[in-house]
Amino acid sequence: MPGCEVVGDIRLVDGVSLGEGRLEVCINGSWSTVCDNEFDLDDATVVCRQLGLGDGKLVIRTYNVAELIIKCVSIQRRTYGR
Repeated sequence: MPGCEVVGDIRLVDGVSLGEGRLEVCINGSWSTVCDNEFDLDDATVVCRQLGLGDGKLVIRTYNVAELIIKCVSIQRRTYGR
């Protein structure tokens, strides 16, 4: 796995689709998985916004593997014509 350069950078990996996956953060040149029982919907919103993936959000907590799976869902407005 390639290292990282900017401490504090974040990414989502191993997701089924764009904007979904396990949250990792860059620490000391390596990507580390975020594991936190206190991680909540507000935290997921911040992650999605930082990654430019919209305001929609859903956190699926997977404790058997001690990892967080985040899914960012863009909220799109639909315009209906006549």
